[in-house]
Amino acid sequence: MIPEALILGYLIGRVRGGRLKRIRQVSVKWLPLAIMAACLPWALEVLVYRGWWSEGLPWIKPVWMVSLAVLLLWGHLNRNQPGFKILGLGLGCNLLALAANGGAMPVAAGGLAAEWARLSAAKWGALQLLITEPRLAILGDSIFVPYLWPRSISVGDVLVSLGLLLFVQQAMQVRHNYKFVSTRYRRLS
Repeated sequence: MIPEALILGYLIGRVRGGRLKRIRQVSVKWLPLAIMAACLPWALEVLVYRGWWSEGLPWIKPVWMVSLAVLLLWGHLNRNQPGFKILGLGLGCNLLALAANGGAMPVAAGGLAAEWARLSAAKWGALQLLITEPRLAILGDSIFVPYLWPRSISVGDVLVSLGLLLFVQQAMQVRHNYKFVSTRYRRLS
């Protein structure tokens, strides 16, 4: 959902008269740390499941949890930015679901979400099919998204995507401080 949220946020920002270059004017704290925290678990899963680093399997669940905790802290540091409170709520929901289930994201047992999880469970170890009673199952991957590439998403994923969408479209609207003088706008220093 994150790529869709970024694209939709961009499109809404453009419709509202925004420009992508205006995002540079927004001060987002600790952005490189957030990018590393977001990419590290994915890189680890690729290394492990491609067979390039078989010893990394026990590290996947703890790395996901630490990554989400770092991203949650990043969201808190930037809570004054538009959409970041919603983004932080989504990250918190995902972290809570992972922590309550031993580092595995619960998947709803039943329906299309479970069918998709069964097909992808052999490939990706972070998913956990829940046939028994999970903890905080409502926060797990219970929403099936059939378009583009089929996948299951959680309420937290929806909130993270909504927060990113709000941030991108609002950040594209940022303008310099102008003062009306005569018939022209002039930039204040």
